This record gives sequence, C-alpha cells and structure tokens, in this order.
Amino acid sequence: MPETTQDSPRTTQSDRIETALRERANQWVPMPLLARIGADSPEGFCMVHSRVSDLRKRGLDIAQKNDRVQGRIHSSYMLILGPLNPNDIPQ
Repeated sequence: MPETTQDSPRTTQSDRIETALRERANQWVPMPLLARIGADSPEGFCMVHSRVSDLRKRGLDIAQKNDRVQGRIHSSYMLILGPLNPNDIPQ
C-alpha cells in the first residue's frame, strides 16, 4: 500500500498509481489517466511504465495491453485481483 515518511507526507507516483489501479481493479485503465494521476499536477511528469515496474516489484499483478486506434498506440493497464480466467479479462 502507499508509503509515506514523516519528512514527506506526500505519496509517491507509484503510490498514487497503485491507488488508482486498486480503485479500478480488474478493469483497463488508460495510460494517459495514470500519467495524470501519477504526476499529481498539470505541469508534472510521470513515466507510467517505470512506476508499473516498481509496483510489480512490490508483488502486484498488473497486465498491460496496446490497442491501435487510427494508427496510434493506446496503452492501458489493469491490476488483477483474485483469480481471473483469461476469458473473463475485459477487452
């Protein structure tokens, strides 16, 4: 779960992304939304794939998919909680 210190009560980018994924568990969450949540400010910056890697190191099961829309790649992530049959994963 989110980690904070006495010196810094603010959550980390990874913590904010984890919270967003937990709130939407077993649902695809668009990468741009996670980037905005992770950055925590309009002028901020967040490398979602790096933060997802950090979360996987914490033991979270996070799936990733890419969809091609009008020639562009749209990435999404999903926190998998509980046993999911591959046929039950939303498209």
